[in-house]
Order: sequence, then structure tokens, then C-alpha cells
Amino acid sequence: MDIHLAAPAADGLLQYGAIGIIAVLLLYAIRIMFNRQVQDYERDRRELTDRCQKAEEQLAAVNLLLREQLVAQLTRATDVMGRVAELLSHGQQRN
Repeated sequence: MDIHLAAPAADGLLQYGAIGIIAVLLLYAIRIMFNRQVQDYERDRRELTDRCQKAEEQLAAVNLLLREQLVAQLTRATDVMGRVAELLSHGQQRN
């Protein structure tokens, strides 16, 4: 989004001499600063979007790891602890 000075507006300000020239220069400087801000905003928005996408991909990878590996290990550990509890209860019954 670029802001351009309209030629009639610049011509109208120039009729006021030095003050008009200063006003035209100021308007031109403001236009340049505004355009830089817009470009910076667009660049930052693209960078943040890319970072968010990477973070979502990493989160999906971690979730997949949890589902595939950790849940299986926890299930096995639960089964083992159940077996230990059975063995302990049989050992107490013998004593």
C-alpha cells in the first residue's frame, strides 16, 4: 500500500514558496516513513506466521511421539505393576 502525493496538492503548496516546499518535503518524508512501516509490518507478519507454522509442526511431531511410544510404554508399565501387585498379594497370603 503506497501513498502518493497528488500533483495538484504539491503544486498548490509550492505557490506558498519556502513554506510550501517544506510542507511538500514533509509530506514526502511522511509517505516514505509510512511505507517503511507498512513493509516492516508485512515482514514481521510473514516471519511470525512462519514461526507459528513451525511450532505447530513441532507440536504435531511431539504428539505423535507421545501417542506412538509413550502410551505403549505406560501401558506395559501398568501391566507390570499389576503383576507385581498380584505377586505381592500371593506372597502375603503364604506368610
